[in-house]
Amino acid sequence: NELECAGGMIYANVWRSDLILAINSTSGAVEFTVDASQLAASESGPSNGVLNGIAYVAERDAFLITGKNWTSMHLVSFESIQEPVEDDDTDPESVTSAPSSPPRAEVLSLSVCLGIPLTLLILFLWTSGTPGSASQRRIHNPPASRASTEGGR
Repeated sequence: NELECAGGMIYANVWRSDLILAINSTSGAVEFTVDASQLAASESGPSNGVLNGIAYVAERDAFLITGKNWTSMHLVSFESIQEPVEDDDTDPESVTSAPSSPPRAEVLSLSVCLGIPLTLLILFLWTSGTPGSASQRRIHNPPASRASTEGGR
């Protein structure tokens, strides 16, 4: 819904959600996700819960976050949260992981990159036609034979 570039990352508001994705601008991989649901919950009104704006403030090394029809902007910084590591007796080499699917941001950017040019190509071909299309054809009526013009003899 909104993009902001800062420090080699692309910060993207996910449309109709309270999430902000931090996407590595070189690899396209989602590095981390920010849950901004507490900010959205602080706004009142039925239509004010939509996260809709992010801007980087370099002087503060922070971001301004706002939403559609929000009455306020929030100055925030993103800090990583270390997840607690479970202490178990599992051998790390025996643990296997399932193959992961591509991140949603990569799938979305791929569909946008392919979808827009294909749509434009289809519209161009639809409106202008292609050589040999029905809009370019001419009816060719050969001259009548002498037999049909002389009464069929």
